[in-house]
Amino acid sequence: MYSCLLIVLSIAIAQNCNAQTGILSRIISVSVTNERLDKTLEKVATAGHFQFSYNTGIIKIDSTVSVTVTDKPVKEVLDNLLGKKITYVENGNYLILKKSNPAPETIVTKPHKTSYIISGYVVNKATGEKVNEASVYDKISLSSSLSGPNGFFTLKLKTNNKSAIGVSKDDFLDTVIIVKPADDQQVTISISPTPKRIQPIAVLPDTNHHAKDTVIKVSADEIVVDTTKQIEHAGIFNWLLSVKQKIVAQNLHFTEHRPFQLSLVPGVSTNLKLGSHIVNDVSINIFGGFTGGTDVLEMGAFFNIDRGDVKYVQMAGFVNGVGGNVRGFQGAGFVNFTLDSVNGVQGAGFVNFAGKGVNGSQLAGFVNYTKNIKGFQGAGFVNVALDTAKGVQGAGFVNFAKDKVDGAQLSGFVNYTHNISGLQATGFVNVASGTMSGAQLAGFVNYATKAHGLQIGVINIADSSTAIPIGVFSYVVHGFHKLEISTNEVTGANISFKSGITQLYNILMAGITTGPGKPFYSLGYGLGHEFVFSQKFGLDMELTNQFLFKYYNWQGYNGLYSFNLNFVYQPFKKVGVVFGPSLNVYFRDDTYLTTPNNAITSVIPVVNVPSLNFIDDTHFKEWIGFHVGLRVF
Repeated sequence: MYSCLLIVLSIAIAQNCNAQTGILSRIISVSVTNERLDKTLEKVATAGHFQFSYNTGIIKIDSTVSVTVTDKPVKEVLDNLLGKKITYVENGNYLILKKSNPAPETIVTKPHKTSYIISGYVVNKATGEKVNEASVYDKISLSSSLSGPNGFFTLKLKTNNKSAIGVSKDDFLDTVIIVKPADDQQVTISISPTPKRIQPIAVLPDTNHHAKDTVIKVSADEIVVDTTKQIEHAGIFNWLLSVKQKIVAQNLHFTEHRPFQLSLVPGVSTNLKLGSHIVNDVSINIFGGFTGGTDVLEMGAFFNIDRGDVKYVQMAGFVNGVGGNVRGFQGAGFVNFTLDSVNGVQGAGFVNFAGKGVNGSQLAGFVNYTKNIKGFQGAGFVNVALDTAKGVQGAGFVNFAKDKVDGAQLSGFVNYTHNISGLQATGFVNVASGTMSGAQLAGFVNYATKAHGLQIGVINIADSSTAIPIGVFSYVVHGFHKLEISTNEVTGANISFKSGITQLYNILMAGITTGPGKPFYSLGYGLGHEFVFSQKFGLDMELTNQFLFKYYNWQGYNGLYSFNLNFVYQPFKKVGVVFGPSLNVYFRDDTYLTTPNNAITSVIPVVNVPSLNFIDDTHFKEWIGFHVGLRVF
């Protein structure tokens, strides 16, 4: 037992001593055969309990090496692997690999040069493969390049100041190389795939001020990418932009600001090929432009495309495209297309599109489309709000608001929403598939599942209603609808259908009378109101008009106007009887007939009833009649 404790104590002391020893003096044992240099360095670091920091451009990380050492210092192992062209700098538990400084006499400066070329390869650090279509750029000069299929790139830089060369590629961590002005040089830049689990990467200070470059890795959690703002892939904009322009826009994860930019077409601009990530105060596009956003004014003869937000004015002869928000005025001769929202006015000759909403106005010659509108939507053909509309929708043909309208829908043909609180007015059909609170005015049909307020149309339909339906025919599923068979002093057999609500219902009626000098028929329409006293008793007041005719004679007009006061008794749930007096005024227009037998006037009323003569005109008859019927609910 004492032997075991002694062994454990010895190991702990050895490890502690090793941790306190300089990195280059630590004793390690390593054995590798035909393995990549970068993998071998990782094993050396693991054996010595430290970490490397180096620019992959100074050593050939993809070369293969073999080494077998036992109990040797780290420096001896590295000298064997890297040779004398590499020096070592210890910084805490990091060992920084640097290129050996050239002798002073070998450094030659050429102050007369104004630019130099950085070229080289972009490499996937995880696999060693060359990376195609990676963006290599300088934010200061806006010079940029896109690596080719073999990962090779060429970048021209100015010599007046130190440059931060950025390397970006979709699904990779951003990498920045700090380079000082020098002769043309070639580098290999390794970029790491975005890890599934984000791990921050340490950035070490540059302890060697004579080094030409320093590599800085940017962790994934420092990259801000809004994947929803991809206007370059939407509709017509996918066609207006080249493949390379869309690749650059997708690769880069930064935004710069400039006071002014002028472009002929995307890519031919004062912002060069990085325009898609630069926000400008003022942007002038002679034909068209592709920018990161606008803060004051943008004008384009044909098109404007902005990946980010736009304010305060954007105008184009043909089309505007914005990946973010618009604040202010957006005007286009044909189409305005905004992926996010508009706070202001969209005015287009053909179509306005706002993906998330409009707080203000949409004015289009043909179609307006948004998710939510708060304000006014005016279109020559169709307005669409995929969610709610607060304000007014006015369209020459159709208004559509999927969820709710607070305000008004005014159209030439159809209005549709789920719930409306306000007014629906159209030339043909209004539909509220949920609740209508307010008024529906239609040239033909009004429909509401639950109606509260007023319905005026030829046909009014509701599932349940407290609204007043005014029209030729009204039907409420859970309302007033009764079939009635009756007789009176004019037509011996009558059938009528009464539908609507108790406050106001419609009456469609027909009748016939046979006998000497007959038959003749009647067709009529009326309105009624029912007073409900209890479950069994009620009182109906009805005003009707009937047209009387013989089957072979429709000429002239013989109209019977009646006011009925009917008492209702309902002994059973679905059956009731009605009876009561009526006041009748008959207007005759059959004086053109040559024989009395063809006239209806001579036999009306059929039954002897009290006559009234309060209208002194031979074309009128007045009397008090009766109405008796059986009603089925």
